[in-house]
Amino acid sequence: MKAVSQANYLRCGFKGPRWTGDKKNHLAWCLFVPSSAAKFETDARANELKLCTCQWYADQTMVQVAMNIAKKCKFTGLRWLDSKKAHYNWCFNANPPFSAMQNEMDIRKKMLKGC
Repeated sequence: MKAVSQANYLRCGFKGPRWTGDKKNHLAWCLFVPSSAAKFETDARANELKLCTCQWYADQTMVQVAMNIAKKCKFTGLRWLDSKKAHYNWCFNANPPFSAMQNEMDIRKKMLKGC
């Protein structure tokens, strides 16, 4: 249910039984399938959510990078790379907790506010 909640927050747009918000359906299904099937679904959900999360993070970051450019703040460094792919790859490869992504965005937000 935590993954479903995060997918909804990020507006991933996932459909189907894997992404239903009905906890009872998830529980009922899980009780009647082999543990290997439950693990497969959990892993598949985690992989889909990771892709969506990294896309969301890269999109949000590029908005902040664009603000840096538009306001002529001249911030530089990895945090300010004008490359959506670089930010997506950082998220995907480093696999940081969501709180670390939010922290990065908060730091950029504070920097932009002071510019």
